[in-house]
Amino acid sequence: MLQIYKGEANRSHENTFFRYFATKLVALFERNSMDGVLFGMPKSLIWDDLQIDALLITKNTITIIDFKDYAGEVILPNEDLFKYGRWETSSGIHVKGGSSVNPFTQLGKQRYKLIQVFEKTLDRNIRVSNKNISTMVCFCNPVSIIGNIPASFKLSFFIADKNNFSNTLLDIIDVVESDTNLLEDCFILYLKEQIFEAREYNLTTSVDNEYSLPEDELLFPKEATEDIIVNSV
Repeated sequence: MLQIYKGEANRSHENTFFRYFATKLVALFERNSMDGVLFGMPKSLIWDDLQIDALLITKNTITIIDFKDYAGEVILPNEDLFKYGRWETSSGIHVKGGSSVNPFTQLGKQRYKLIQVFEKTLDRNIRVSNKNISTMVCFCNPVSIIGNIPASFKLSFFIADKNNFSNTLLDIIDVVESDTNLLEDCFILYLKEQIFEAREYNLTTSVDNEYSLPEDELLFPKEATEDIIVNSV
């Protein structure tokens, strides 16, 4: 079973895509008899610029997910420049990552901030390893990725789109079980009451089979402000 909590979106299309995203994940979790908790656009109570589009918690994993509004071909930088290189569409549009040069660095900053919050506020009896925390860019429309993620980042960073994010997330969360249980009540209550503000979300059973953004919003997404440099993910 997937429990869902949601904060407030900044744009209406973010609500539309989140509903589509959550509906697909509910079906995935039911199909595979899995449990999890999904936070959509939760407001951070600790750090104002810890701005996460979606946070998925399973027994052994935490996945920070950032939604991007671009479509078509997305060209990644060369592997040796991947950390700080520019992502572009085939038409030369810059795929933004907030104030970061690219989504990889943007998500690395969010991951770093979340880890810092855990280190400063989490009860020491609750164990969360940094290795449990992954990041994923999810494009809201179909994209073709040109280029590769360097091997050193493939264990913690992923790219998906509206057509394959369910399978990508299944690959992330379907891991060998360990002593960690991030679905314990104490950890979920900690997230809901001390770290984030988000209400229980009643997901409707009906959702459009096809999700698409208005044409004038496809290539010009709203981005979060980032102001912390992180050297690694």
